[in-house]
Amino acid sequence: MLRERVLPVATVVFAILAIWCVFVVVMNRQFV
Repeated sequence: MLRERVLPVATVVFAILAIWCVFVVVMNRQFV
């Protein structure tokens, strides 16, 4: 039961981190 709850949470966290990384790269390209 624990895995069933951890998997969706880990997926959401991974997606947020990926979007944040892309956002940082885009912002850096605009300023530089």
